[in-house]
Amino acid sequence: MLVHAEIENYLETIGGEVINAAVNRWKVDKVPRRAVLGLIAFHGVTMPPTTALNQQRPVELEARVDECRTRYFNARSKNHGIKEKNALLLLLPAGLAEYQLSSGLLSDLETFGNQRGQVAHTTFAAQSPPDPGDALRIVTRLLSRLRTLDSLLVELRDE
Repeated sequence: MLVHAEIENYLETIGGEVINAAVNRWKVDKVPRRAVLGLIAFHGVTMPPTTALNQQRPVELEARVDECRTRYFNARSKNHGIKEKNALLLLLPAGLAEYQLSSGLLSDLETFGNQRGQVAHTTFAAQSPPDPGDALRIVTRLLSRLRTLDSLLVELRDE
C-alpha cells in the first residue's frame, strides 16, 4: 500500500513540476512548450481523452493559461489513485504524447491500482492475502517503467 502512495505522489509531483516550470518559463519568454500546449489541450477533458476542448468565449492567452494551470492543480488535488485514468489526467497535460506512455506501464498501473484498491477497500476477513512475489514483480517492473517515464518528464520540465 505504501508503494502505491509513493507512485501516486511521484505522478502528482512530477506532473506539477513540469506544468509549473513550463508556464513560468512561458510567462517570461512566450516560447510555446509542449507542457503548456498539453495543459491547454487537455483542459477540461475527461480521461481517457475522447472529446475536443469546448469552445468558450476568447480569453487573453495568459489568463487562459493561468486558468488552465489552476484547474490542473485543482484536478490533481482531487486525484486518488494511479490507475490509467489517473496517470493520464496527471501526465498528458504536462505535454507527454499518448504514444510516449507505454501500454505496459499503463497496464501495470491499472493492475497495481486495482490490487491496492481491493486491499484498502475490502474488510480484512474477506481478503485473500496478496502474493508477496507477485507484488515484488509488479513493483520492480513499475519502477523500471517509471525510470523511462521520468527521463521523458525531466526533459519536458527542463525544456
